[in-house]
Amino acid sequence: MKHIIRNRTQQQQQKQQHGTTLIELLVATAIMGIIVITLGATLVQVIKGERRAIALQNVQDNIRFALEIMGKELRLAQPMNPVDIAPCNSDRNYVVSGANDIAFKSDEGDCIRYWVSNGQLMKQVDEDTDGSVDSQGAVTSNEIFINSLTFTKLFDDVGENPNHQPSITINIDVSSKNLAFQDASTMRLQTTVTQRSLDVTP
Repeated sequence: MKHIIRNRTQQQQQKQQHGTTLIELLVATAIMGIIVITLGATLVQVIKGERRAIALQNVQDNIRFALEIMGKELRLAQPMNPVDIAPCNSDRNYVVSGANDIAFKSDEGDCIRYWVSNGQLMKQVDEDTDGSVDSQGAVTSNEIFINSLTFTKLFDDVGENPNHQPSITINIDVSSKNLAFQDASTMRLQTTVTQRSLDVTP
């Protein structure tokens, strides 16, 4: 009787100490693989989302700065004189060339020009309007690319209603640079700047 009880006890211990089966190992491996893939995909999406957010912030900051600096100077522009040196030699308040190049005389008497070159907004200043360039450089960073920039004059040409203030409408289209298409950000904005000076006739 004792022998039978001892055998049963040994059998129970053997059952409790049996190893992992192949099926259990495969199931555990599959579950672990699913968890790793899910975590990896989530991490990739988080990184892409962060890239998009940074790209969008760069675009917003550059557009905001460009429109702010141009808007302030265009608003304070003064009438030009036809005898001045190009590009500020006009009897109007603004000289627009090819729709994406504008020149005007600042409130301090400087000849200022804005245009796009290689996707960047450029600024040129001729302090004494003698035709020499005193300073020139990019206004926007090389992290963004200006796809298009147009200036449209309103009420600044001869024969137009003299009771309206001269205005400039700016359209700008900017994209982030050096990023994959799916991570890039693009922004288009339009603003109209009205000249502040009431005495607009040279």
